[in-house]
Amino acid sequence: MRGAIDLLAAEGRARLIPALILYHPSRPVVLRALELFETSGRSDFVPVADRLLDHADPELRAAALRARSAAMPDEALLRKGLDDPSPVVRATALVGLVAGGWLPKSTGLDELLRTAEAQAALARAIRRQPSPAFEDALLALAEAPSPEVQALAAEAMGAVKSPRFFPALLSMLGTREARRAARTAFLEHGEDALRFLDEALGDWSLPHEIRRHLPRTISRFAPAPAAAVLLRHLLPEPAGMVRFRMIRGLGRIAADHPDVRLDAAVLNEATARTLEASFRLMHWRSVLEHGAAEEPHRATRGHELLTTLLRDKEVDAVERLFRLLGLQYRGEDLRQIHRGLRNTNPKVRSGSRELLENLLDPPLREAVLALVDEAPAELRLAQAMAYYRAPLLDYESVLVALLEQSSESVQSLAAYHVGELGLTSLKGRLEDIELRRTGFFVSRVIERALRLLAGPPEGLVHAR
Repeated sequence: MRGAIDLLAAEGRARLIPALILYHPSRPVVLRALELFETSGRSDFVPVADRLLDHADPELRAAALRARSAAMPDEALLRKGLDDPSPVVRATALVGLVAGGWLPKSTGLDELLRTAEAQAALARAIRRQPSPAFEDALLALAEAPSPEVQALAAEAMGAVKSPRFFPALLSMLGTREARRAARTAFLEHGEDALRFLDEALGDWSLPHEIRRHLPRTISRFAPAPAAAVLLRHLLPEPAGMVRFRMIRGLGRIAADHPDVRLDAAVLNEATARTLEASFRLMHWRSVLEHGAAEEPHRATRGHELLTTLLRDKEVDAVERLFRLLGLQYRGEDLRQIHRGLRNTNPKVRSGSRELLENLLDPPLREAVLALVDEAPAELRLAQAMAYYRAPLLDYESVLVALLEQSSESVQSLAAYHVGELGLTSLKGRLEDIELRRTGFFVSRVIERALRLLAGPPEGLVHAR
């Protein structure tokens, strides 16, 4: 029966649903029918719906009150609902009275903001009967400790619509349970919301757990303006994860809307920077690996973790590179070529390499091929001269560079390695970083390293 109701609704023939269906024994069927009656503009169901106002199920009582109030508002019935034992019904009645102008907007709200059940009921009721009178209530619900209530508040915010909601919705992007509802609410607000998100993306002081979700949120708006926002922030963005998600967002827009033009100059510069970063990581890792081979005491657990991390970052950088190439060569399947280059079958790898050779022009071609090649790092770096000129670096110089990275994981492992090698020459560097008030985890690792360097444990060998 529920399927038949949904089919009639999908075909725009909800008026054909008989009012007597409210006598159906199935709770989901009755709730769905009341939901459709609520927005149908018909009133023939009201006498039957009134019989449900005394039903044992509070959800049915609330749905019946909501549907009949939409068809034939009745102040007396709504005021009676304020005395109902269920917060779901009380919230429905309160929202109906405030929306109808029969009750000041502040009356009765405090009680409904005390428990999670009542908060959820209030948010649902406001979403069903949106009114600017509930802006303050929704802002209060957005601060509820329950993620479920936050999500319901976001849904109601999308129905009510007010720029006052933007900061609260922005905070909800950092909550997994409320994130989808917050994104949908932003979309409901249209261009004003996109302008707000544009400014938020440029605010580097926002918490990372919020900023990293901004690119995807922005990418769901109208494709051309959304792409313009992402491209405008792509080059200056300092956080690698956020940049990567910008590129993914642009890829989604390009795939779904091939007619949207993307700024070639920005993409070219982003590609060049990604190549430079990729070869720099390769260079650093190569120096560390050669250094450990020359002086085996450097081959510590910290060394292994650090080189593994750099290799993982190289892999991530190559993925970003191919996503950027996919945005520039939109008629080619760069994603499939990238997969082919990682295939264990030599023929598949060779075929993907040949496709790259025919697709790219110098000097981009030589650099990309060197990046995905399996030759020694020295030979590959020689092919990268147009994007990265490898300076002469020794082991300690690389560790200094790693200590200055913005990545906490890189900083921590580099500091740990300095400590386990007893590199007292880098003690001042560690102290400078500690004074900058780095993150909690980095600070703890640096403190440990400094303790080791304060008075080198007996027998500890210093690397040079």
